[in-house]
Amino acid sequence: MTTQNKQNSKDSSGQPSKKTLQIVQIILTLLGILLSVYLLVQHTRLKSGIQEGRSFCSFGKYVDCDAVNASDFSEMAGIPVASFGAIFYFLLFMMSILSYSRGPSFERWQRWIAWLCVLGLGYDFFLFGVQAFLVVTFCILCLSSYLVLAGIFMTSGLMLRRESAKRGFLYDALKRPLATSAKVSPGASAVLIVSLAVFVGVIGMLPSSIRIKSESYKVVNDALEQFFQKWKDLPIRKIPVKPGDGTFGNSASKIQIVEFSDFQCPFCKKAAFTIHTVLSSMGNRVFFVFKNYPLDQSCNAKVTYRMHLYACRLAQLAYCANQKGKFWPYNDAVFLNWDSEKELAEPPENGKDPVATAVTKGPLSSIFSESEYKKCLSNSAAEANIAQDIELGNTFNITGTPTIFINGKQVTIPMTVENLKRLIEIEETL
Repeated sequence: MTTQNKQNSKDSSGQPSKKTLQIVQIILTLLGILLSVYLLVQHTRLKSGIQEGRSFCSFGKYVDCDAVNASDFSEMAGIPVASFGAIFYFLLFMMSILSYSRGPSFERWQRWIAWLCVLGLGYDFFLFGVQAFLVVTFCILCLSSYLVLAGIFMTSGLMLRRESAKRGFLYDALKRPLATSAKVSPGASAVLIVSLAVFVGVIGMLPSSIRIKSESYKVVNDALEQFFQKWKDLPIRKIPVKPGDGTFGNSASKIQIVEFSDFQCPFCKKAAFTIHTVLSSMGNRVFFVFKNYPLDQSCNAKVTYRMHLYACRLAQLAYCANQKGKFWPYNDAVFLNWDSEKELAEPPENGKDPVATAVTKGPLSSIFSESEYKKCLSNSAAEANIAQDIELGNTFNITGTPTIFINGKQVTIPMTVENLKRLIEIEETL
C-alpha cells in the first residue's frame, strides 16, 4: 500500500477514515444478506425433505444449525425468520449505498441505519434467548449474523460521531434529532422503494423454487393432504417398549414415535437426519423408540437374498452401545458421521472388516474399544433383542425400512421435517 493510500484509509487522528468505514459497512451488509439467504435456503431444504445430511454448521448437541432452523421458532406467522433477516439486511445495504456519496443526506441515512440496527439487535437478543433456553442449542450462522449487525451499528456510530459535536458514541448515533440532518431526495427514496420491492419478490419466490425439487411438493401434494385428513382414522397398533430399545425424550409424552430401522439402509440414514433434527427442537413433547429390523440374511430369516451384509452386526453394536448408555452417540455416529453406505457396500476382502476399522480408527472409536467390539459380537442378549424386534416387525408385515409409527399409526408418506412436525401437531390435538 502506498503512503497516499494509507493516508486515505485513515484520518489525521490515525482512525479509519469515513470512506473506509463506509466500505466496511457495505461489506458487512452484504455478508448479512448472504448469511440470511443461506439460512433461508437451509430452512426450506430441511422442511421440504431435500436435505439428507447434517449442515456444515451442525456439530453436536449444543451447536446445531439444523435443529434451530427447523424449530417452531424458525418461522413467524408462517414466514421463515431468515426471510425477514435477508430483507432487513438488504434495506441496510441500500441505505449504506445511498449514503456512500457523502452528500447532504449522508447523516440522515446513517442515523436511520443506526436506529434500525438497534431495533434489529433487540430482536437478535430475543432470538439468542430462544436458542439458549427453549431450543437449547445454538446456530453459529445466526450468531454470526448478530455480530455482523453489531458491526454495522459500530461503523454507523463512528461515522456519525465525526459529523457531530462528538458528545458520545450513542448520542451521536441515536439521540440527535433526525430533523437536524438534510432530507433525502425523492429520487433516492424511489430507488430504495423499488429495489426493496424487487428484492422482497425474489426472496418470496425463493422457497417455492427450492421446493419444486422436493418430491413431496412436486408429485404428491394432493396425496399428502388426503393422508393428513385420514390420519385420525388409521388403525392403531400397540407397540411394546422393552429395556433393550434405544429411546429418547419423555416416556410420559402424549406422542410416541416408533421406528423400525436398519443401520445399513440409505433411506434410514435420511430418516435419521430428519428425526434427529425434529427431536432436537421438541424437548419433552415426544417419546422416540428405536427398534432394529436389519435387512440381513444372517439374522433376519425373512430376507431371502443378499442385501445389507453388515446390518445384523451393526444392530448388535447398537444394543451394546445402549447398555453403555451410548445408544444415541452410536446412532449419530453410524447415520450422521460415517459414510457407511459407501464403506459397507462390498463384502470384506482380504480379511478387511470395515466395521472393525470404524471401531479402531473411525467414527465408532469413541463408542467401543476393540475388546468391547469383539465381546459384543458374541453377546447372546444382543442377538435375542434383535430377534424380538424382527418378530415384532413381522407381525406388522414390515417389508422395508424405515417403517415409522406415530402413536401406533403407520406413516406412509415421505418423512420430511415438515410432514413429521405436522403429524405430531395433529396428534397433540386429538
